[in-house]
Amino acid sequence: MFAHEANRIILDLSLWHQTEMKQEDENLLRGHTEVKIFQRKLRQRSSTQTIFGGTFLQTELTSLII
Repeated sequence: MFAHEANRIILDLSLWHQTEMKQEDENLLRGHTEVKIFQRKLRQRSSTQTIFGGTFLQTELTSLII
């Protein structure tokens, strides 16, 4: 009886851990996507600034991207 309960607890913990890992992976992917979108917007803004009169914004954004 004890072994059965122990196995069930281990299985529950394993399933919980898998769920947590999956959620963490999804959050990382979502975060990665948000970072890529942010970087793309910064590049668009910096190239627009360059076209309309200077590279000030471009130099300001370089440190944010790196």
